Amino acid sequence: MIASAYIQQEQQRIAVKHTLSSQHKCILEAATIPHRFVLVLIFDQPILQFRNHDYQWISAKDSVLIPEFSNKILQLQNGSYVQGSTTQGIWEWHPQRPKELLWHFHPEAAESLTVYSGASNIKTRIGAQSPALLELPSLLFSNAGALEVSRTPIPFVGTVCFTDHCDYDTPQNLKTQREFLQSVGVKVTKGFFLQHYSKRETNASWQNQSEELQLWAKDGHELAYHSLSQSIKSEAESRNDFLNFKAPLPDIPVWIDHGFQPYNWSLYQNSGYREDELQTVMQRNGIAVFWNYMDTGRAAKGIINMLNRQQFTLQAFRQSIQHLPFLKRIENTVKAIVFYADNHAHRIRNYIDALSHLRLLKKTKHPKHALAFLQNVLPVSWKVISFLGSSKKQKNPYPLAEFSPIFFRHQFGNQIYTVFQSVELVDFVSGLSKENIDMLRDESGVLIAHTYFAVDMTHHQGRLLESETQIAHQPGLNFRYLGEQIAAKKLWNPTLSQLIQAWEQFSNITFDVDAQGEIIVSNGNDLPKRLIR
Repeated sequence: MIASAYIQQEQQRIAVKHTLSSQHKCILEAATIPHRFVLVLIFDQPILQFRNHDYQWISAKDSVLIPEFSNKILQLQNGSYVQGSTTQGIWEWHPQRPKELLWHFHPEAAESLTVYSGASNIKTRIGAQSPALLELPSLLFSNAGALEVSRTPIPFVGTVCFTDHCDYDTPQNLKTQREFLQSVGVKVTKGFFLQHYSKRETNASWQNQSEELQLWAKDGHELAYHSLSQSIKSEAESRNDFLNFKAPLPDIPVWIDHGFQPYNWSLYQNSGYREDELQTVMQRNGIAVFWNYMDTGRAAKGIINMLNRQQFTLQAFRQSIQHLPFLKRIENTVKAIVFYADNHAHRIRNYIDALSHLRLLKKTKHPKHALAFLQNVLPVSWKVISFLGSSKKQKNPYPLAEFSPIFFRHQFGNQIYTVFQSVELVDFVSGLSKENIDMLRDESGVLIAHTYFAVDMTHHQGRLLESETQIAHQPGLNFRYLGEQIAAKKLWNPTLSQLIQAWEQFSNITFDVDAQGEIIVSNGNDLPKRLIR
């Protein structure tokens, strides 16, 4: 049983009462429940093992983190099973304190939003305003076993969900993509621009390609706004477009930020838009889901499962690119440090500005660009050196992967929205290799991929399209293999909204203990379940 419990919030402790309502149920109570807190539970004996995110037991030897979107089940050394009355929150355990369990609720690193601020639009992270818990969860004890719930309608399989950005879509390659995806049996959440306003004359949009995009919806894909246009109009035109736009179809709930459009979720405050203006447009058009404009990391060899934070480390990434030429390895390592391992707003800006001034220096030979380049490259260089010189830093999960975030809720005005995080997937040769697909399947993992199916830039390795009308050979084979796994029901391939529906069921489930000491579901839920011992 529990020896003691308290709520930790920054440097403050809040006492927690715990009473045994029956022989098998410990109810936790606190006078006040803060919005963001850690519940510290101290058992009267050590923890033996945990049910991991892959639906397997993991022994309590090394540090353990059981993320959101995972069952909360452990076993004590006396054989008793302990299960949370909710799947919400994140469990953390360390062998140095074998009887102590940390239960995190709404940590900022698990619920981060991108916000651009200041005159230079510096990219920063803030914590979401998730709805507060109405009551503390309970702990359920049983000698009969625990009740494990699948996060997928197909029992206990992995999930692959594509959110494709339309930056490079044309009328021709849109058709090529759609026909290929139909042939391999893969569904995606497909971003689109509402208006044809682009630096690319051939760029696709709803304005000009509505018939083709409706064929995507007919094929079972989900459409998602990628802002309203590719290029940025004048301030007045952008404002008018946004405040007056109307949904072209009745059910398009997903909004994916694009570039520096002033009405983006990440930029609206810095652009002078009021909260109620943004909310009115979103509500009127049925938009309830948005991207947090962040990636957990970049998919590569051995890196694909968002629930497995050990895949998202600098060490894992460096191992994944060993096949590349030396200079390519250096380039990719520096990018991984700046954007993922360090993920510091000012150094990201330093990196971008250093490249910009380097290009200008090569073009103009002006010494001011040499000075600006040095001013920006030096802070990045010192940070890169510090990471490469520390094996500990290289083994640590990226800041955006620390708690394996996937979905969370955000209170915006008087509405609650669902926010999702993604993994960058641009190389469909290594990132979507047969080995990675098998890994995702075997770990029953989750991938929400941030993709550009139609990218045409030559420096992008592993592109899906060989040309406007042709699928590249190896990516095509990889997608066909993925389609076979989906058809065999070894992987689930939902659209983003379908995945969110399953997540909400999983997140809202509550458990109790019956008179016989068996754990049961106490509210309605149709996700698959099984007794585990």
